[in-house]
Amino acid sequence: MTYLDEPKLIVDTGIAHGRLGEAATAEPLIADALRREDHTNQRGRAFHSFWLARTQLDQGKLDQACHTATQAREPASAVASERVSGHLREFYDQLAHTGTSP
Repeated sequence: MTYLDEPKLIVDTGIAHGRLGEAATAEPLIADALRREDHTNQRGRAFHSFWLARTQLDQGKLDQACHTATQAREPASAVASERVSGHLREFYDQLAHTGTSP
């Protein structure tokens, strides 16, 4: 796999939109990239799934965000990545501020 393939560029664009507070623009980009991403790239899939969950949460889609984060735990458990673990913690922190628990 080449690091800068098309799904990687799409997901990075989506993440940039998410960081800019443009969750509605970010969500379809990240979701599209996840559909196209190599399914053997467990770390990338976990990382990008947590970003998708965060953009869903930013839009108030609590059930969908929790479902996405739950699905992300499988690829996340397949890799030992502090960065992925950090994104899981960030998601739960963000979720806690909504007054909801998974």
